[in-house]
Amino acid sequence: MRSIRTATAGLVLAVGLSVASMGMVGVASAAPAQPGPRPIKVYPTWHAAQKAVGFQLLKPANTEGLKRRGGILVVACLRRPRTVGSRNRQVTALYSATRRPGGDLVAFSQDSRSHAPCLGPLRRPRGKVIARVHVDGVIAVLTRAHVRLCLRRGSGKPKCSTAVILQLSWAKNRHFYRIMGVGQRPVLIIGFARNLVTVK
Repeated sequence: MRSIRTATAGLVLAVGLSVASMGMVGVASAAPAQPGPRPIKVYPTWHAAQKAVGFQLLKPANTEGLKRRGGILVVACLRRPRTVGSRNRQVTALYSATRRPGGDLVAFSQDSRSHAPCLGPLRRPRGKVIARVHVDGVIAVLTRAHVRLCLRRGSGKPKCSTAVILQLSWAKNRHFYRIMGVGQRPVLIIGFARNLVTVK
């Protein structure tokens, strides 16, 4: 019997932001988010987001037929005693083939510091490791997990279902990268990662 895991705070954030960025009413709910405020800013272009965060960003040259939904999201990392005063930022872009939130979502995140706790528990791959692949000259780890994903529109009762989450993660040049896919094939996630280019 396959295991069903509670979705991590990072997945909740990604799906929640996908709902907001698509201009739809509703919130995503699956697990308690990490405590503390996480100010979110939205930028219309990759260039504007890169200027705001102050580090070299990557963007997909080929989105495997998916369309970006909304702007480029910049989240200030939670400050902890070891990182007080740091300007660690997480940059996320959301892609899907439809405007249905969470149905076929791909979330591409990049963290300015690979050693800092901005990504929290997601810094370590969750779920079963199904592959190790080469991405941009380094080894990336692809994992698969089953999660219970809930979406609530307005004040209505949440609708929950089990979803398969793929996560491809790697670190390079002191930055941490992660691609999470809901309802996607491994070949799409890997192809997405191998078609990243630097933002000019």
